[in-house]
This record gives sequence, structure tokens and C-alpha cells, in this order.
Amino acid sequence: MKSFLILITFSLMPLLTLGQGSTAYDLQAADKFINDYLNERFAQQTSARIMERTPVHSDWREYTLEVTFQEDSILVDKGRFDLFTNELAVEIDGEKRYLPMKYVKSFWVTGDDGTRRLFVNPTFYGFKNQVGENVLEVLADGPIKLLREHTYTVNETEERYDPVTGGAGSETVIRDKEVYYLATDILFEPITSRREFWKQLTRMSGDSMDIKAYAKENRLKLNRPSDWPELVLAASASNN
Repeated sequence: MKSFLILITFSLMPLLTLGQGSTAYDLQAADKFINDYLNERFAQQTSARIMERTPVHSDWREYTLEVTFQEDSILVDKGRFDLFTNELAVEIDGEKRYLPMKYVKSFWVTGDDGTRRLFVNPTFYGFKNQVGENVLEVLADGPIKLLREHTYTVNETEERYDPVTGGAGSETVIRDKEVYYLATDILFEPITSRREFWKQLTRMSGDSMDIKAYAKENRLKLNRPSDWPELVLAASASNN
């Protein structure tokens, strides 16, 4: 058993307020389960990968996973999620293996600033019809949720002829676009523009607070995405 790979935790963190309590689970059985999935996937992915260019973070970090094949949360010591391929890379005995998002309901990982970041698989949270299957980051949780999706396009760019080497080639360029969403139990809307954000939030909160006045009082910018989580949390609190 590779105890460094997974450890069963006995209290699930709240996931979009939908988490359930954990129960005791056979660690050896869990170890075999996840290794079966990783081995199956690893056997299919032996060629060069575009991965490593679109990770949530560049180094290996600890992950807490909620998966489809057991009830308890799983702690992975060395993981790295790739936003383009929607896969979690796990290092086992110095080798990388890959767990597709279809087996992962959600995961927590510590960000560069030390805060815990929550990502969810939209398939398991009622968002799939709206956004497809890309993982969504939960930036603010509550009656009103703020979610962020990364979408990527891959293009081949032509390189100029090099008279010294006599050759030319191409370079793969990956472009990232961030899309933000506001969601409630019954509504799910993309934020159409930064200037329209406060209007959408006001409508979703049922005019329960003056968004513009709150932003001014707390020195927040209505059109700055980094300030949106605080505004959404405030709107959720006023809506209770």
C-alpha cells in the first residue's frame, strides 16, 4: 500500500453546501481503487502532452478530492491539476499518472496566497448544460455563487525561416480566457461584461442591498473581478 499517495480523511469540507459526512473506509481498499483508475488512465496516456502549460499551479501540492468511486474524501500528497486537459496529475514513485475529471466531483488545493481554493466538476452540481464539462472555481459560495471558468484555444504559429540553420518551424500558442458566472439554486448566468456585473448581482440578490453604495463604502471597484467575491458574499448575506 502506498500510504504516501492517499489518506482517508474523516470529515468532509463543505462543498457548495452539498457535502455529506464521511464514514470510516478501508484504507487498503481505497488505495487499490485509486491506483486501478490511475493505472488504467496512465496506460492510455504515454505520448507527449500539452499538459504542464496550463496548470492551476506549477509545483506539486496536496489535494483533497471528492471522487465518484468512494464516499470518503481522499488526500493526495503530490498533485497538480491542468485546466486545459481537465486532468489531475499525481506523482507515484517518481512517475506521473493522470486522473480524468470525470472521476473527480470536486477538489480543494492551497493557492499561491495561502488560501484554500475550491474547484467543482459542473456535471455533479447542475451546471453542465450551461458550461459544458470544464472545471469551475468557486470564488464565492452561498445563496449567490461566483464561479470562474478557464477556456483555452490552441493555435500553431508559423516561425520565420532561419538562414543560419536553414530551417523553420511552428510554435504552439495557448490562449486563456476567463469567464465568470453568477448562480443561485434556480439561476445560472454568465457575467456579460464588467460594467454589467453590479446590475446582474443586484437583480440576483432581489435588490436586497445597494451594491454601488456598498462598493463605495468599502473602496471596492464594481468592474474589478478581484473585488467581486467580496461583493457577492455581501449580497448573499443581505439576502438571508
